[in-house]
Amino acid sequence: MARRLQHVGAELLLTAELFELHHDQEVGNPPRTPTDADVAWELAGAGRAGWEVGLARTVGPIDSVPGRALLPLSDGVYLTDSVFDVGANGPRTVRSPKLEASGVRAWLAIEILLEEPTIDAVIKLRLWDGVEDLYWDGADWSTASNPATHWNTSTEVAANFAAFPATNRALQVVAWLSTSDEDYTPTFYGARAIYGCREIGDQDDALNRTVLASLRAELRPQAVEQFATTATLTSHQVAEELAGYDVQEVLAAFNLTDDPNELVELPGVLASGVWTPTTPIAAGKVLRLEFSYLPNMVTSRHRSISTIDSLPRLLLAPAPGGQSMPDRREFLVRDLVADPPTALALERGRVASDLVAVVIQTELANDLQRLIRAFHQWFGPGDRRDFLSPATGRSVAFRLQGDLEITTGLLTSGVHEARGTARLTYTAAGEDTSRTVYLLEADGTGYTLED
Repeated sequence: MARRLQHVGAELLLTAELFELHHDQEVGNPPRTPTDADVAWELAGAGRAGWEVGLARTVGPIDSVPGRALLPLSDGVYLTDSVFDVGANGPRTVRSPKLEASGVRAWLAIEILLEEPTIDAVIKLRLWDGVEDLYWDGADWSTASNPATHWNTSTEVAANFAAFPATNRALQVVAWLSTSDEDYTPTFYGARAIYGCREIGDQDDALNRTVLASLRAELRPQAVEQFATTATLTSHQVAEELAGYDVQEVLAAFNLTDDPNELVELPGVLASGVWTPTTPIAAGKVLRLEFSYLPNMVTSRHRSISTIDSLPRLLLAPAPGGQSMPDRREFLVRDLVADPPTALALERGRVASDLVAVVIQTELANDLQRLIRAFHQWFGPGDRRDFLSPATGRSVAFRLQGDLEITTGLLTSGVHEARGTARLTYTAAGEDTSRTVYLLEADGTGYTLED
């Protein structure tokens, strides 16, 4: 019995946007060693779409890539490995963006995008599995412990990629740019890969496993509890009178009776929702506790759902009015060593753009305002977040459409509410599996794709 896997394609190209997305960096930058100056990183300028890689006549626009890494010129020449002293300084390497996807169950094909102008200017490769660098030792993918010899050619990597352990949920290409000729440098552009994931619904992957997962991991609004001690206080269950608050951290505590201007914070420890002050607090004192909490966050596939399970709550519910655009392009991972050259082709499917209703509900009016503010802060500038699905590695965009509107007057007393709309954009799969196509006819002419 063979499990059916959904095939997914990923581009690991040397662009700032991909490094920001894959590495959670504010300014994307390829990891390079020994220092950034030892490997040059170049992006195609505004006047050009990118650099052409590989065969000139191929299927689709696969050959134009926007970023590349190469050895820098020094006084008009490239430093050879011996002049650079690789033995002492280590190989000059650059790493592609990393791919991490918990749903990976098989690695199918990879194409390393590179140029090796002579036999003296070459690129040697390793694959990173999320923990360490590996190389193909002729029989298996093994730990790359020898900095000089534990490397592979692009042909070896591509030929043995299907044997890359399916238990590895991460992938990154490590390229050693090596030259013994001062007139030539190899060039590394990144990689393309196709892998098999356990089947996950497209919208479920984008909304629940990506957006909602990020909100649960990051959204921590602030709330305030204020009360008077009736006896000496040695411990306190935070927000005990406010049902539904999953308290995460006590941010600050003040004795308003003795310190009405809140100048001196009271030290203490929070454990299992119970705050224990370092020094017991006498009876008859008014205390203010500021704490962060995890809201009740849910999604619904039915827009008419109205039951409120617990507050504070953030509800994301798919709404009518979405749209999608077909994408007839194919994602190709080429085998240029084959004669004639072939590629593993994956239909891209369609780009879905779904509307999502956003509903925020709280018991207290101030908490509604604080939760709205925290929600905007989670988005960041422009009220937009771009993600990679932690399950499949596919890209997801989530954008808030305008401001959230206070709609408290529509509800019964005791519930404060704000509503808005967001747009969820993601790629919906076309074919679940890839197929092999030929890139060149026997007479050397190439195929083209027609809409």
